Amino acid sequence: MNEAPKKSEGERLLEQVQGMSTGTLLEWIAGKKEHVLDVWIGRYELERRRAKWSEIRSWVTIGISVAALIVSIVALVLKKNG
Repeated sequence: MNEAPKKSEGERLLEQVQGMSTGTLLEWIAGKKEHVLDVWIGRYELERRRAKWSEIRSWVTIGISVAALIVSIVALVLKKNG
């Protein structure tokens, strides 16, 4: 029979912190000792959440740039033809 592989402590902690709100996660980290696995995983999750918004902003910026490029090319073509 195929049993699912057992999850490591780190994987279990990561699943636990992913379900927490940011406020709860910050309180959870504050109650831990420095340089323990719990704190590292909590900080990793906070950084992952912060980076998510940076990634979204990057894609929006790329989209705006591509749209501006298309408008510039269309304007250039219309100017040559008109």
